[in-house]
Amino acid sequence: MNESWLIWSVLFGGIGMGMLVYGRRQKAMGPFLAGIVLIGAPYLVEGTAGLLLIGALTLLACYFFKDL
Repeated sequence: MNESWLIWSVLFGGIGMGMLVYGRRQKAMGPFLAGIVLIGAPYLVEGTAGLLLIGALTLLACYFFKDL
């Protein structure tokens, strides 16, 4: 692991925690699931590029499908 992976994993983990709490309190399934994905992605992906790809796609999907 390198420093950039660590920084991105902490950033996505923090965003994911916020989305998870928001989704749980508002009973919104989209942000809740996106939060779970963002929190779990650093545990499953080793490379920085993969982590950025999963994080960016998850955040974009949550933005475009926010009505779910």
